[in-house]
Amino acid sequence: MISRKNLSPWFIWGILAAFYLYELMLRSSPGVMTSDLMGHYQIGSGKLGLLSSAWYYPYIFLQIPCGIILDAFGVRWVIVLSACVSSLGIYLFSQGDSFAEAVIARFLLGAGSACVFISCLKVASEWFAKEDFGKVCGFTNIMGTVGGLCAGYPLALVISKIGWQNACFYASCIGLFVTILIFLFVYDKSAHHYTAKDRKDFMSGLNNAVRSKDMWLIATFNAVMYVPITAFTDLWAVPFLKNAYNLPTTKAASISILLYFGSAIGSSFWPRVADRFGSYLKVMRVACLITIGLFCIVLLGNKIPLIVMICTMLAVGIAISGKILSFAWVHAFCDPMQVGVGLGFTNAITMTSGLIFQPLLGYILDVFWQGQYAFDGVRAYPANAYSYAIAVIPIFLFLTLFLLFFIKETHHKAKISMPCKSVV
Repeated sequence: MISRKNLSPWFIWGILAAFYLYELMLRSSPGVMTSDLMGHYQIGSGKLGLLSSAWYYPYIFLQIPCGIILDAFGVRWVIVLSACVSSLGIYLFSQGDSFAEAVIARFLLGAGSACVFISCLKVASEWFAKEDFGKVCGFTNIMGTVGGLCAGYPLALVISKIGWQNACFYASCIGLFVTILIFLFVYDKSAHHYTAKDRKDFMSGLNNAVRSKDMWLIATFNAVMYVPITAFTDLWAVPFLKNAYNLPTTKAASISILLYFGSAIGSSFWPRVADRFGSYLKVMRVACLITIGLFCIVLLGNKIPLIVMICTMLAVGIAISGKILSFAWVHAFCDPMQVGVGLGFTNAITMTSGLIFQPLLGYILDVFWQGQYAFDGVRAYPANAYSYAIAVIPIFLFLTLFLLFFIKETHHKAKISMPCKSVV
């Protein structure tokens, strides 16, 4: 019989990982309710982008100090508070009647999400053997990917049956249940004390990251490589596919989440390629070039058969996951005592992709709007409007590709086959 001692670490991690899945689903949820939100709040695509991107402001701000917050207060109370804030956020989102209320609700969701992934890794480092850390990290990434998948067809199906506000209300109930589980079963293995030395190490690591040209370049590259997920899949892919192929929301959502599925596949593929050729940067350049080519195919919209679009979306997901190597690059580049700050800095810059590009693509759509409305009172955009908006993605990818030629190679310093990253 398996003892409780053996089950406890996995059980504690499982509760936090379930919360991580929940948070990723909430982050991506606007993508399957674009028409509902635009109709309910009587807004255009630009404001919809602002609404969705409100999630990123607190998330980015809290990303760097998350490690210190967890060290000072421990996982249990930080995540209990995070779960309460998230549950409140999605509840307010379900009940809000004004655009301002919806923005505040999305802001709360971002604040509640900020420390979840790092908490999973902290539990892994405290409760599991060192040789199991990579395995736990990989399982955590899978849970995040499943969260993104749940925000596609499953959530779209629920919304089609009970409406988006009811779906969000029931999501808040799930969040309350998860909060209770965290409060009852998650606890810290040891006491946490934040010392003056910890503060000094943090400030030194942050100063080194901010002053490093290479860190800014690799983080910027990573941010642009993440745009196909944060700006396209999470918000604009579903309306793009509905417009191009006249698909129902549920089917469009099931196609759009193929980027998440492909990303999960590629996350284990690209590190092995980098180890085979002994270079992070060369492989990232190849991944970027492939992504550019594939996105140019996506731009064709209904000019290509639907089956080709489906295969291309899956391939894009595999290609963009090459950005995972940027975290391995940071791990090798930073001083061992400052890796945490370096990864936090990189992840913070990475998440600005959604903050910038979600509203940017929306405003481009509004520029090409011809004054037409659909039967439900929502703005109807011509097919070329989506092509013009989405064309921003391969353009920026092409420009960002050149950044990799001005960054030092670090593969020879630390050969990491399975770097740990956030799906976030």
